[in-house]
Amino acid sequence: MKSSGSPPASGTLEGELLNQLAGQSRQIPFAVFVASLMIAAFAWEHVPRVAVLVWLAIVMIVVMLRRGVLERLPRLDRPDEHGRLRIAVAVTLANGTAQGLSLFAFPLLPELERSLHTLVLLGLCAGSVATTAGYRPLFVAYLLPTAGALTLAWAILPSLVGASWRCRA
Repeated sequence: MKSSGSPPASGTLEGELLNQLAGQSRQIPFAVFVASLMIAAFAWEHVPRVAVLVWLAIVMIVVMLRRGVLERLPRLDRPDEHGRLRIAVAVTLANGTAQGLSLFAFPLLPELERSLHTLVLLGLCAGSVATTAGYRPLFVAYLLPTAGALTLAWAILPSLVGASWRCRA
């Protein structure tokens, strides 16, 4: 299944993309951990602490799993490069989903913490443009479970918490 350990020699765009993703995956965990700690800090006083700690653990496991998978993908012989990119999309979707899980705490947070949580998640989404090498399927795989879920959370939240800022007819 593995080749001699060197990057793919095909010189294709897909092969270069896999190499770039592998290189970038080493730079991501620390920044994601800091951002996740910020989200956890916003929730710490408002959400059961065990839930916050479990979420942090899930995020770190998924981020490290993504790193490991992306680092190995360029060296695999099989599946082909398109198949390996699909694997990259799957682990990126898991990464976005792990971040999106933080939104289950959204209704429990005061408005300031929800706003700060939003800013951190949107910052992670903006950063994912670079961490996905601008490859649209990877970017969308991260964006949908984070920014998509965030949009839904803000859309349904006013009716759940009776927010002071919602429109009144």
